[in-house]
Amino acid sequence: MIVSEAYLRIAPNLDASAKRSLGESIFAVAETGARQFFATYDNPRIAEVLVEDGSTKFRARIRTSAIALITAVGGYGTVRAGIDYLQHDGRVAANWMVEHIAPQLPVPPEVVRRRTPAETRLRRLFDKVESGELSAEEASRRAEDILKEYQETADTLGIVMPRIVQELNAISPRRYVQRDRMPRPPALVSPATPLRAGKRLSIFRDPRTGRLVFSES
Repeated sequence: MIVSEAYLRIAPNLDASAKRSLGESIFAVAETGARQFFATYDNPRIAEVLVEDGSTKFRARIRTSAIALITAVGGYGTVRAGIDYLQHDGRVAANWMVEHIAPQLPVPPEVVRRRTPAETRLRRLFDKVESGELSAEEASRRAEDILKEYQETADTLGIVMPRIVQELNAISPRRYVQRDRMPRPPALVSPATPLRAGKRLSIFRDPRTGRLVFSES
């Protein structure tokens, strides 16, 4: 899952050398953030940087396994509590990354966003079941779609999803709004870093060799 993301956009479109150099510096920030702000989690934390063309966009990301949802509070808390813990730490990490990335850019960023993508999406499902906007069954399906989108393994899904389903089913909605059900399109299961139009530079560390990888698409 992507648990923390710093997004910064600048107007100039940088050349390949500048993108590579800046991307490597930003990766060091993301990797430090992964170690510093998620140090209490047993799960491996993975840093990644994406540099996209157009106006140049930088995404510094921190990923971890969805297992963290049930281990974030020592394995004794709820999934919802785990989401809240991860979201708090993810926001702190994203703020810290922005503060350390912005001064490295050649011009001040036009757009800055601090995100906790996975936690925000999952937390919204619990809130919608509680408000009566979604049934527990539908929220469970959507939660599984989200985890599959992040390419969580079958073993991880087998551990995490029963806990999510159990907790969603235990929620007593404050109200229930009956809606005409529309057929839901099938989930689009995409890779963790989907291809987009235009050039994209992805920077990550090869887990086998420990070396930085610069992949262009």
